Amino acid sequence: MRTQTRKVFEAVGEDGTVLRTGTMEWDKISPLTDGKYSDFYMYKNSGGYIAVGGGYRNPLGYASRKFASIFISSDGIAWESVDPGVEGILRSVVYDKGKYVVVGDNGVIITSEDGETWEKQNSGIESNLLD
Repeated sequence: MRTQTRKVFEAVGEDGTVLRTGTMEWDKISPLTDGKYSDFYMYKNSGGYIAVGGGYRNPLGYASRKFASIFISSDGIAWESVDPGVEGILRSVVYDKGKYVVVGDNGVIITSEDGETWEKQNSGIESNLLD
C-alpha cells in the first residue's frame, strides 16, 4: 500500500496578498489587509502562521511614514492583526527555541513567545535589519 503526503505551500507578498497551493494551481486567499502594504514575510510552525511586514501612511497630506504590521493565523486563511508596538517596516521573522524573533527598519528587533505580545529589544543600531 502506498501513501502520499499532501504538501501545502503558501506565499505572501505585496498588498497583503496570500496564495496557497496543494496542487499545481495557486489559489488566492483573502488578503491580509485592504491597505497599502509592502512585502510580507511569513513563517509557519505547528502552532499556525505569522506574517510580518508594513507599509507607508500619508496622514493628512504630510510626508509618508513607515508602519509595522504583524498578522497571525491558525489556518493560513483567517488572519488577525496584532500590534507590534514599533514603527518601520518589519523585514523578517524566525522561530527558534520557543520564541519568535522579528527584525526590521531602523534597527528594530522584537521578540514574542506567543506571536501576540511583543517585546522590543535594544539592537544598538539605527540601520535597517533585513534578516
